[in-house]
Amino acid sequence: MMKKTSSSEIAISVSSVSKSYFKNPLRLSERPSVLDVIKNGFKSDQNSQSKFKVLDNVSFDVPKGTSLGIIGNNGAGKSTLMQILAGITKPDQGEVQIKGRVASILSVGTGFHPELSGRENVFMSGQLLGMSKKEIDQTYDEIVAFSELEDKMEQQVKYYSNGMYLRLAFSVFSHLRSDIVLLDEVYSVGDAFFRKKCELAIDRMLAEGRTVIIVSHSISDLKDNVNKMLLMADGKVLCHDKNEVVLEKYFLDHANNDLSKNLLAESGNFNYQMGSDNDEFCIGGVKVFGAKTGFVNTAERDEDLSVEVILEKKQTVRDLTLIVVVHAIDGGRVMMDSTMFRDTPELMVKDIGAYRIVCNIPGGMLYKGSYFLNVRVTDEDANILFETGVQHLFRVLPAKWEEQDQLTQLNISVQPQFEWKLERD
Repeated sequence: MMKKTSSSEIAISVSSVSKSYFKNPLRLSERPSVLDVIKNGFKSDQNSQSKFKVLDNVSFDVPKGTSLGIIGNNGAGKSTLMQILAGITKPDQGEVQIKGRVASILSVGTGFHPELSGRENVFMSGQLLGMSKKEIDQTYDEIVAFSELEDKMEQQVKYYSNGMYLRLAFSVFSHLRSDIVLLDEVYSVGDAFFRKKCELAIDRMLAEGRTVIIVSHSISDLKDNVNKMLLMADGKVLCHDKNEVVLEKYFLDHANNDLSKNLLAESGNFNYQMGSDNDEFCIGGVKVFGAKTGFVNTAERDEDLSVEVILEKKQTVRDLTLIVVVHAIDGGRVMMDSTMFRDTPELMVKDIGAYRIVCNIPGGMLYKGSYFLNVRVTDEDANILFETGVQHLFRVLPAKWEEQDQLTQLNISVQPQFEWKLERD
């Protein structure tokens, strides 16, 4: 049974929080004058205007010293939630309890003035973000070194490139002394090398026992740096769980929405209806199952995973080949194979007729977890004629050794069984 976190171990507690805004706020000219307020009191036509909910009954807890990633489409309510946590705005309903000093960077470059130098902006921005002048003096050299802008600090920031501006802003933020850290789109900062430095800075914050909440659209980066995820849509919490569980929910709900209209999932089989103008071939179904157990959409760690495709060729316009692509739960490609990679003409679909094509992925190749499958039909020149899209979900069950706590955070997808040998000299 899962151990329940005690209230003393909770850094942030959000309980039944809701927030609404007016759809069409009154223009300045439409607002009541001071004289009107004196005569009639605080009355506003906004009472008759319709509102829309940005947050709707949001509840979750974040334990001390842990990290939470918040994901969701634009308009899901992520930024408004972060503003409430940062104390910038208040909820209409519900309660937020925060234990500790909060530092937030909801807009990279908070407090920067274009006419001031980099050095001057470090002191001004740092103080706006809650640092004392003494703290800034003590960490100034570290901030500059982190930003890698030593020779630019006396230059006005209006002459900085966007990357330089962002690097200095995050450098200031990363040196704040706080118990709770709120980050919005930190993975958009700078180039790939500097983003790696940002990740290491976040790791350092967690190692110091701080609580970190990150909002990002860069799911592949986010999943490697947070303990849990929270998925939002239309102001509501859809899922708050382990990364894999939340990402599975996210991609099942959002991936290939345009393709899913033509795709029916039933009993582990997908039936694809090609466009009416395509008389060359059609896919009758795709099935994924454990070759040994026969479990649909599930395979044990050490058993082969079979991908079965039913294809009907109606015309002999050209030879057809298949490509099978395995995607990780965040959408990234893990591996692929194709019948065209073989010097075996018998694997080409040449003649009119119905075909059953089976691809076997060797057991022990994929690490435990959830994956998506994409099947493509191509011609002999690798031109894609049709693909199912990242739709078909399957799971690889963990081996006994993978259930150990210290191995649950391995951020890998492919984990083949190497050949080992132990010899005593």
